[in-house]
Amino acid sequence: MPLLISEINVPPSITGVRDEATKLQITRGRVAQGKPAPFLGLLNEDGTYWRYLVELFVGDQSSIVLMEGAAQLAIGRTRIAGLIVMGSLTRVESHQETKLNQDTGRMACFSIDRDELGLVGVPTNWRGKPKEIHLGTDVERDDGFAIKVRSAIGFLNNKGETGPVTFERIVSRLEEIGLTISQGVSLY
Repeated sequence: MPLLISEINVPPSITGVRDEATKLQITRGRVAQGKPAPFLGLLNEDGTYWRYLVELFVGDQSSIVLMEGAAQLAIGRTRIAGLIVMGSLTRVESHQETKLNQDTGRMACFSIDRDELGLVGVPTNWRGKPKEIHLGTDVERDDGFAIKVRSAIGFLNNKGETGPVTFERIVSRLEEIGLTISQGVSLY
């Protein structure tokens, strides 16, 4: 199964939607500072999940789409999903770019079954600390895709509370769900 991608519109007046293309829940809530924000959620059958605030880059061969920006990354027992809340979605063939902004409701989401992912590459800096996380498949395949986690900002729980997170914690969660991690390796 390829990477499932959907461009969505969830205006602030709507409290929640289920995106059928990606099988994700997007609800509206408030973060600890009282600001309204979208919350990415997996379905019950995906099991318990953690939601991280990250900066992402996503490239997909089958839909020929590039997405990047501030995002929520949800890592569940059976699926990994993302919601780009501030950034852009570019359709490569037409060079059409859509600005994504959670305040207007225009966002993009993706999901992939854990079993569709191959090796997870975690390039490191000169001190041996992770500097990115690379997920995906061979991008040369017709249904190939690449997901790069460029920075780890924090976590976001269902109560709207946030806190710090490290690349090491996200990598640990990926190992917990059974993915093979290759430290020090860049996949793309």
